Amino acid sequence: MPSNPPIYMPRTALVIPPHRPKVAQPAVDADAPTGADSPDAQSETLDADKEEDKIPDSVHQINDYEDIQRFIAESKIKSTVIQFGARHNCPGCRIIKPYWHQLAESHHPRVNFVYCDVGPDGAATNEAGVKYKITAMPAFVFLKGDLEINRVLGSNKGKLLEGVDQLTGKRRNSGGL
Repeated sequence: MPSNPPIYMPRTALVIPPHRPKVAQPAVDADAPTGADSPDAQSETLDADKEEDKIPDSVHQINDYEDIQRFIAESKIKSTVIQFGARHNCPGCRIIKPYWHQLAESHHPRVNFVYCDVGPDGAATNEAGVKYKITAMPAFVFLKGDLEINRVLGSNKGKLLEGVDQLTGKRRNSGGL
């Protein structure tokens, strides 16, 4: 069996990281609260949670099926996007939330944006989740009046934008023929 020849690498091609001396850690008082226990860290965490849960004015939060139907019927704008999600136990919902709010701000005068929190137990226990047959979260249902024209499951930014553009009548150039 032939042996592998030695690999030659010129000295100029070698990358050697620079030496970094260890920095002495400051002395810590054993009785003082540290990390997440400190009052400063707790207030920062609470502020971040409040900021994360803040919903812009362009998004309507409605959690009841009858209220959603009433909102759609009484609205002057007939294009509606409903996001079904859970605030506390849905990582995909947290990932897509900033983009969802950005879309709501930019398309607000032409499209209604509704957020429906199906709660910690999931869509099977929420009446709106059952009526709209939600099987995954986040789920986005696109409506023209009462008619569902599209549905996106998961936090797919491209499909979400495509659905909103479909409601507004915009066409995006895909680069193809």
